[in-house]
Amino acid sequence: MHEEIITEVERAAELFAAAGDREGRSKALLNVAMALRALGRFQDSLAAFGRVVDLVTDPRTAPAPWIADITAMTALSEGAQALLHLGRWQEAKEAADRALALDSRVGVPALHGEASLSKAHALWGLGEQTEARRVAQGAFTPSHQPVTRTTATKPKPSSNNGRLSLRHRRRFGLWAGEDAKWWLQVLTEIKNRAVDDTGYRQRPNRGSGSL
Repeated sequence: MHEEIITEVERAAELFAAAGDREGRSKALLNVAMALRALGRFQDSLAAFGRVVDLVTDPRTAPAPWIADITAMTALSEGAQALLHLGRWQEAKEAADRALALDSRVGVPALHGEASLSKAHALWGLGEQTEARRVAQGAFTPSHQPVTRTTATKPKPSSNNGRLSLRHRRRFGLWAGEDAKWWLQVLTEIKNRAVDDTGYRQRPNRGSGSL
């Protein structure tokens, strides 16, 4: 069931790309990466998270700036967790640092908390317990005031002061156990807009699976 969902969302990403919907494509691919990690396919998920980061930081394929930033921060933070599962502490710390570097532009306390906790875990694995405790203590304290955005369609920052929840972990709609019917409806809607089905194309992994 999970593999079928991943395949369908990959198809959705291809259709979003064909329709010129950069936001939809990046969200779909982020969901694929998160599902792979939830299934324990950490190496595959790292390649997928790296693909998302590349997509949203390339001007030729990036969505709107704030969407690009929040997607990149999410991919880096979630990718750091995959690296933690693999015991790759230094790489996990670097991925978390890259996520936190976007914090001032994103302004979502829950993402700040997730990235900070990943960094703290990585520091602990590196033997830097004192610094790990300091970073962990700051995970639940936003490092800045929420970012003010003027576009009404953009999501509002969380007001939960950094507390983590499933609502934030499921921000982009798909988790490994979620029903595939929603994505099938997405595919149908895109087809109804007269977009040709480009099918599923296997993309190569990013070498060693690093972010």
